Amino acid sequence: MDAILCERRTYVDKPFTHAHLYGQLIIPIYGSLNISVHQATSGEGEKVIFIPPGCSHSFYAKTSNQFFVFDIPVFYLPKGIGEVAQFYQFNGHWQAVRSLLFEEVGHIPTTSQRLADLFRYISGLLNEDKPSTSFDYIRKNFDKPITVQQLSEIEHFNPTYYVEWFKERFGDSPIAYMRSLRLDKAKELLANTNYTVMQIAQQIGYENQGTLTRLFQKEIGMTPGAYRKKYRK
Repeated sequence: MDAILCERRTYVDKPFTHAHLYGQLIIPIYGSLNISVHQATSGEGEKVIFIPPGCSHSFYAKTSNQFFVFDIPVFYLPKGIGEVAQFYQFNGHWQAVRSLLFEEVGHIPTTSQRLADLFRYISGLLNEDKPSTSFDYIRKNFDKPITVQQLSEIEHFNPTYYVEWFKERFGDSPIAYMRSLRLDKAKELLANTNYTVMQIAQQIGYENQGTLTRLFQKEIGMTPGAYRKKYRK
């Protein structure tokens, strides 16, 4: 692969896992994509997603969807981008990029000098908009006890300002984001393992299964046991 390729793609509701030797950038047109890399997950809502080369990831979409997807040779990637997946809020900069892509990319895979030039601008966004240290800390440690005080100290903010800052930048509170990561991991374990509900609750950072049960009932309207019965593979 020696050129940047971009095309419109849709994803199905069957989970699929793979890795590739090139980088990949996924920009939403409509719908949402659930994509997980190690303990990081995109969750719900509009997100721009960068997958580095060689990084195994799984993905599926629960609703109608379409995305602009860049396949990017390694030598085009900006220095310092790192080796872990990154999830970016879909802000005004990315909206502008998407508008340009509507003009450049039809319904067949496209490669052109204009796309390469556009990716130079995108490279700057990938580094400038990288998630914060505390955001990465939550993604890597959501299965452990974490307090807002701890997270605010990582960013050198006071706790009240930190919560406001996090919500403005990432669209949700740090506690709500951590809760969504725990829920996604629990759903994965329920569907793919024989762990008890209690064991799963402890693996994602809860002391008892009652907390996990309340989370499931609030967020998806059923108990963990009912979820397992419905989605067990």
